[in-house]
Order: sequence, then C-alpha cells, then structure tokens
Amino acid sequence: MQISPVRTQVAPAPAAPVRPANPAASVRPSAPTAGHTPARRRTAFGRVAVHAAALWGVLFSAVHVYWLADGRLGLPHGRSIYGTPALLVIDVIAVPASLVAAGMALALLRSWGERLPQRMLNTALWGTTALLIVHALPSVPDWIALSTGARDAATLSAEDRFVTFLYEPWFMAGGVLFGLATGLMRRRQSPAHAVHGA
Repeated sequence: MQISPVRTQVAPAPAAPVRPANPAASVRPSAPTAGHTPARRRTAFGRVAVHAAALWGVLFSAVHVYWLADGRLGLPHGRSIYGTPALLVIDVIAVPASLVAAGMALALLRSWGERLPQRMLNTALWGTTALLIVHALPSVPDWIALSTGARDAATLSAEDRFVTFLYEPWFMAGGVLFGLATGLMRRRQSPAHAVHGA
C-alpha cells in the first residue's frame, strides 16, 4: 500500500487595505518664487528709484547749463540769470553739484560704489535728500492753499507761479527720489537685512 504525502497549503496573508490618498495632504503650498518675494520687490523698486534720482540730477544739471548759455525758457518773464549775480553763482554751482548727486545715486547700484567710503556716501545721500526737501518746504502751505481753493492761482505773480508750480515741485520730487533710492538700497545692503533675507 502506498501512502500519498499530505500537502499543506499556506493561505496567503491578507493584503493590507489600501488607504485612499488624502488630497489635502498631497497638495503642498508652493514656495513663493524668487521674483515675487517682498525683498525682491523692494530691490526692484529701489533700482527704479536710483535711476530716476540719477536722471533727475542729470536733467537739473542740463537745465542749468542751458541757463548759463543765456537760455530764457523756464525763467520768469524770460529773465536771464546774468541779470542777477546771485542766480548766476547758484547756477554755476548747481551744474557740477547735480552731476555729483547723480553719481552718488548710481553708486548705490554700481560695483565701483562699493569702493567708496560708505559712511561718507550714506551721509551725502541723506544730506542731499534733506537739502532738497527743506528747500521745497516753504511752498507746501501754498500748495495746500491752492489745492483747497483757499488761494487763487490768478493772484500769483509770474515769479510766484514759476516758484510754486515748477521750481519747488522739482526740488521736492528730487528729495523724494533720493530718499527712496537711499532708503531702499541701503536696507538691501545692510548686514542685518542680509542675514534676515538669507
């Protein structure tokens, strides 16, 4: 008699249940792109302010060169600066001073600016900002009075209109531009900001 071997079958282990994926967990918030971070936006805005401030300085210098060439456009009653010695002296000084201010603004961006004494550059830039704004401050009450209707522009003389609507607003615009350029770019270059932004 032959005895057939008994075969034992091992039942396969039950498969682990498949858990449905959690859609909320699989969706991860995307990291903000480098081009949209606040620091990048400040830097981009600072670059625009730097170039605008430099352009302001170049244009202001060019205007004074035009007046030195006995140009009359932009002066009240077509007056020449040669008729007023004080204006002539101011004009001669303003030509190189405006170009120096433009160069100081560009030093915030250019590599050669890093070789300049930074404390001196910083002082000069903030000093330029303060000088331009303080120069325009006396006209602020006139601007407020004219904008609110408390004063009529028709009552202004030709020289007052030149100062109120052209000359002093130009100084105020320069002060704002230099202030923005210096504040934004100096914040970007400061060691503390570099550590936090890293």
